[in-house]
Amino acid sequence: MSKQETREVWQGFIQFPERLNAFAIFLIVVLYGAILYLISSLSFPPADYHVGLKNLNYVTGAESANAEINPFVLIKGIAIDENDDEKKVELGVQYKVYSYIDAFGSYRPTRINYFYSVADKEGKTWYIYETTRSVTTSSYRIVTHNLVGNNLEIGKDAITEVYMKVRYDDNDEKNKQVKVAENIIELKKKELKSSIFTSNNTLEDILQLTFTLKNLDSEKLNFNFKIDLLPDNPEPFHLNMQTWIVTDGGKIFPLNGLYNYKTTRDFSPSIETEIYKYVQAKYIYAKLAYTDNEQNTRWLYYKVAVADLLEA
Repeated sequence: MSKQETREVWQGFIQFPERLNAFAIFLIVVLYGAILYLISSLSFPPADYHVGLKNLNYVTGAESANAEINPFVLIKGIAIDENDDEKKVELGVQYKVYSYIDAFGSYRPTRINYFYSVADKEGKTWYIYETTRSVTTSSYRIVTHNLVGNNLEIGKDAITEVYMKVRYDDNDEKNKQVKVAENIIELKKKELKSSIFTSNNTLEDILQLTFTLKNLDSEKLNFNFKIDLLPDNPEPFHLNMQTWIVTDGGKIFPLNGLYNYKTTRDFSPSIETEIYKYVQAKYIYAKLAYTDNEQNTRWLYYKVAVADLLEA
């Protein structure tokens, strides 16, 4: 090959990109992107969050026979304005999930690992928290009001199940386990006018459910509840409770939910829940399911006007 021919070959190679038309360049870019996507997909396969926690030996709290510890959960729903336009209110819900673990009687574990998660109405599982800690407290309440899920925007009434898994050690045995799943109690619109909801906040001679509502400032109210166990020495039980805001226009938003509560002591959250005034809350509804030691379940259906709570 002559020097002239060699020079022409090198010039052609250098000018190669200039000779490609726009369509050819587009095909090369698409092919390159497809190769990168394939490599990424094989290296980092997507997690299937729709597998969920079903069929993994979780039982309801009422069926759990553990007599050493009681993992339970408080789920707070806060109705918020999701619209950036100040002239229009579009309500949605943010959830805060708090874990608690109590020990029964004089029992105290030495180390504890706990995992909390929730499932939504589309079948997606939200794996929200897992931690391990040594137990140094002598109090019956091992885990107190620990925020395990903050400002979860899953959607209105979207949480359908909550899962609690606890592994723990004591001086005699390691890797004990409790796995509890609870279905979130629902309130349907057709129930709002049902006569089963009354102003009676006492369930027989078993317990009393009390709401408090404070007019904090011009923007919001602060809500809280308390469960008073009426017997001096309550028998073992299982309790689930859910409350809702019902607006002036008849819309339903979840407020506070307490699930798998078994501790034979009164309970009230240490932190109140805000209710924004633009929500225009008119009523607060509650359903409480109390299951006794013989697996008999009694229900409390309570309804109170927001105006009445503010006057109390």
